[in-house]
Amino acid sequence: MRQKKILRGLSVKKYVFLFLTAFILCFIWHNSLQPANLSEQQSLAFARFARYDLQRIAGFGFSLHEVDNIVRKVAHIMEFAMLGYVVSCAVRQFRLRCSWMILPLLLGLLAACIDEYLQQFSPGRAMQLSDVGIDFIGVCLGHGVAAKFFVK
Repeated sequence: MRQKKILRGLSVKKYVFLFLTAFILCFIWHNSLQPANLSEQQSLAFARFARYDLQRIAGFGFSLHEVDNIVRKVAHIMEFAMLGYVVSCAVRQFRLRCSWMILPLLLGLLAACIDEYLQQFSPGRAMQLSDVGIDFIGVCLGHGVAAKFFVK
């Protein structure tokens, strides 16, 4: 009886991580399909909010454009770090025969490439190879956290 409960719990975890992966991918790709002016409005609103704190921490001033650029790059890293974490956990839960260390990285890189590809269909936006690299850094960070601390 106890063994069945444990197995049932593992099966639920699989689907939770799959759902979270799909949710995060939808969030990422929804943001990529936003027109440039709307995306810029959203990031500038946060940049205005964060500018004072960033200047206080760094000890020198930043232009709003510089803060906006930092906000955008950190947002890329954070959303892809979340993706790297949940994909790593999902792959681990499914106990796939392939290397669970490499598959999440490859899937994250594929998601980053698709993300940049989708941007060419949004008004005022374009693909940037540098953003694929930044996204992949996020995937690696999320995967590293999963591998180091949470995945047994």
